[in-house]
Amino acid sequence: MLLVLAIEPLERWAFQLTGERLDVEIRLSVAAPDRTVAVLSVTGPWLIGLGKSLPRSALARLHALCQTAASL
Repeated sequence: MLLVLAIEPLERWAFQLTGERLDVEIRLSVAAPDRTVAVLSVTGPWLIGLGKSLPRSALARLHALCQTAASL
């Protein structure tokens, strides 16, 4: 289940994935008219194998999704 913790439209989304016990926060900021900086924070129990590659992989997927949408 996804539990929304906070939303600041176009700037910040925070949510919890209750089954995996992950707390996630995505922050967006404008770097240039055609550029957005995304910062992803993920915290959770070390037993699930939460490594540094998970946030990096999630941001790469988000980037690919946004690039696909921009080309439509």
